[in-house]
Amino acid sequence: MSKTHVLDASAVMAYLEKEAGYEQMLDLLEKAGEGRVSLLMTTVNWGEVLYATENAYGAGQREAVELALASHPIEVVEVGQELAVQAARLKASRKLPYADSFAAALAAARKAVLVTCDKDFERVEKDIKVLWLLKQQQNG
Repeated sequence: MSKTHVLDASAVMAYLEKEAGYEQMLDLLEKAGEGRVSLLMTTVNWGEVLYATENAYGAGQREAVELALASHPIEVVEVGQELAVQAARLKASRKLPYADSFAAALAAARKAVLVTCDKDFERVEKDIKVLWLLKQQQNG
């Protein structure tokens, strides 16, 4: 049985932009391709990646990213009423950003590991297992 991971938009963006955490994401994608892990993402977080890409680089790049992501072994999970209620509860109780609350709700519902580099998820770390992508080291 493979371990399930839920991808936050920040994790996918780190992969796409080859930022800190890229290698960890690449490893997860390879393991998913081999059937050793399952990768999930909500439609809300999928849309967040597409929005961020189009906003930063234009519609052409968004279309390219959409095609590229579709070729990866990531199951995009539709957000139904039950998941939306759980996301609303997390947003209200933990003050998570709206889109982040969906990733956290899916991870909780599936008893999955949440993959992120977004520090907002520190608010749910006691309830949901989080795989933190490597962050840039700060000198100081």
